[in-house]
This record gives sequence, structure tokens and C-alpha cells, in this order.
Amino acid sequence: RVTEHFSAADGAYTATLNELFSDGTDIDGKLTLTVEDISDVNFAPECGDVIKWSSTVSINELVSADGVNASSVRSDIRYYAYAEYTDIVYVSEGEPYALESLRLGLRNKLTDGMGEQTGAVAFGMIAGDRYLIGDEVTEAFAGAGIGHILAVSGLHIGLAAMLVAALLSKVGVPPAARAAAITATLLLYTLFTGGSPSAVRAFVMCAIALWARYFGFNDRLNSLCAAGTVCLTISPFYLFECGFLMSMGSVYGLIAF
Repeated sequence: RVTEHFSAADGAYTATLNELFSDGTDIDGKLTLTVEDISDVNFAPECGDVIKWSSTVSINELVSADGVNASSVRSDIRYYAYAEYTDIVYVSEGEPYALESLRLGLRNKLTDGMGEQTGAVAFGMIAGDRYLIGDEVTEAFAGAGIGHILAVSGLHIGLAAMLVAALLSKVGVPPAARAAAITATLLLYTLFTGGSPSAVRAFVMCAIALWARYFGFNDRLNSLCAAGTVCLTISPFYLFECGFLMSMGSVYGLIAF
């Protein structure tokens, strides 16, 4: 089954697939499939469609002698495969799930209104999804020192919290109900953006700060450690992911120094 992550460019179709079956056997995890030489054919399955093909599937080693592939653990992409168009047995149409439809709707609105490249960058800034952003653009952002804008973190969570707080304050929502509404909104936004370590860390710290007045304390280092504990409970492999280490380390530096 094709997820929302698919593209057809430069004569190749690439998609992340879930709900995998191999020779009729249910397989855990996701797979990245690249179908080459599609320039002369109309081949571009969309989110929800089901693809059946025949080719060699390779294992994406999550833990090896060289280390831990933590980003693949988080995305659950355990396999990859290359195929020719002639290897495709059939494609059946399907429907995207609710969250996929929401993300695709936003992505399409942005790309239709702003152009493919600019819309992809805008979607990346909002959702932390860089799937459609080319390597050249990503490297340009990194070279300018603003690559973190494309990764959902404290900046995004803080802006979302301020916007919701300002709106609820204007309509006279009581403080406790306002804190509950902001927490729920931030949780939904964190899930919408894929739950990256930096987003989870920012969400937990923001939620603790929101409810501190009701519990009588707000120690920033304890909030940071609580956020790290939640992240590592979700996936201990975060400990080997650069994004988690940089998020925790940079915030610790801000607090300590």
C-alpha cells in the first residue's frame, strides 16, 4: 500500500509502502520502492493504492557492526527494492487514511498556490516533511544555518502554542480550559508532523510549563529530563539519533548557560 510519501520525477517513481505482504505472508515494517524507466509510461500510483510487483527485496539493516540506523528505526523503513516497470504485476486503486488526507490536502494547497518547489519548502516548514524537497535546496538551507526550520521543534511548537493561546484568550476561555485546549492542540500537531524527537521534546516541555501553575513548580532541567524520558520510552533508539541528541543538548545548553 502506497503511503503519502510518493513522487514521480526524473524518470523514476519512488514510494514508501506499508501493509506489506511477501508471497502472501504479512511482513512488519515499511519498504521504499523505486520503479525505474517510467518516462514513456503513465505510472504514478497515489496514496492508498496497492502495488504488486516481482523483484528482489533487500533488508535495510537497522543495527549492524557499523552502528545503529536510528532514523530508519523511527520511520520503520526496514526494506528497499528496485524494479522495472515490466516487474509490476498490477496496481489497484485505494483511498488515503484520514491523517494522510489531511497532510496531502495541505501539501497540495501549498504546491498549487506557490509552485512545486516553494510549496514543498513551505510544507516542510509546517509539517517537518522534507520528502519532496530536493537535496540542493536542503543543502542550501543547511549552508545558510537555517536547516532547523525544516525540522519541527520548539520554534514550531512555541508558535502554535502562542497562536492558540492568543485566540482562546480573546474569546475569554478560562485559564484551565485554555491550558487543556492548548495541550490537546499541540499533541495533535505533534502527531500530524510525525512525532520527531525534537517535536516530542518540545511538546512535553511546553505541556509541563502550561500546567506548572496547577502543580506548583516548573523546573526547566526537570522538564527537559522528563521530555527525554518520554522520547526514550517511545523509542530507545532515539539515543542514537542525531536529531534527539542535538535537541536535548542545545536546550540543555540554553538552560545551563
